[in-house]
Order: sequence, then structure tokens, then C-alpha cells
Amino acid sequence: MKKVFVYLAVLHYFIGIGAVFGGIMGMIYPDNPMGISNDLLKGSPFTNYFYPSLILFAVIGLGNVLAGLAVRLHSKYQGYVSGVFGGALVIWIVVQVLIMGSVHPLHIIYFILGVAAVSGAAVVLYKERLFPMNILTAVFDSRK
Repeated sequence: MKKVFVYLAVLHYFIGIGAVFGGIMGMIYPDNPMGISNDLLKGSPFTNYFYPSLILFAVIGLGNVLAGLAVRLHSKYQGYVSGVFGGALVIWIVVQVLIMGSVHPLHIIYFILGVAAVSGAAVVLYKERLFPMNILTAVFDSRK
């Protein structure tokens, strides 16, 4: 189980630190962050990258750093926090692809990382017999 905690903490810190950096860059340079054209925002409610970058910074960045801390500090909510912020990353990537109308290799990588975080969270919830995994365990145990 220790390996799962290390895996989750490293994963959340990696995602979080990258998103904090990307969010800061987008807020400082909202019209052309890291060479990304505003043309990709056509059809979205945004005219530049400031608000998407703020969301990236706060939710994906700080949220995943918080999830990493929850795992490292062995919070009783670590499975839930990991699941929420892993799921938030998956939703973020899906919405981003829908708005942009194209898929970049980084979308695929971060989508997989989000699914990996959610999967790790499910393992933690299962091993610690927490909701909703405790219900699944009870159902499958009663069939034996």
C-alpha cells in the first residue's frame, strides 16, 4: 500500500506543479502564453487565457498540490481528495479538447494521468474500505 501512496503523491505533485506554472504564465501573459494563440479560444466564452489560466492554477494546480499533501500526510480523506482532483483533470482535458476542437499529445498524456489519479484513489478507498468501495466489497463478499 505504501507504493500506492508514493505513486499518488508524486503524480499529484507533478500535475499540480505543472498546472501552477502553466496557470501563472497564462495569467501573466493572457494574450499569448508560451506561444499559444488566442485563435484556439474561438467558439469559447473566453477572449484570452486569463480566466482559463486562473482555473488551471487554482483548481488543477493548487488542488493537485493539496491532494499530494493529503496523501503525504495520510489524511483520512486522501482517497476522496485524490479522486476529486484526478477527476477534475479528466474533465478539464475533455472540456479543453471540445473547446479547441483538436487533440494535442499533451491532452492524451494528461488525460491518462487524470485517470491514473482516479484509479489510485479507487485503490486507496478499496484498501481502506471507505465509501463507495465498502458497498462494492460487501456486495461481492455476500455472493460467496
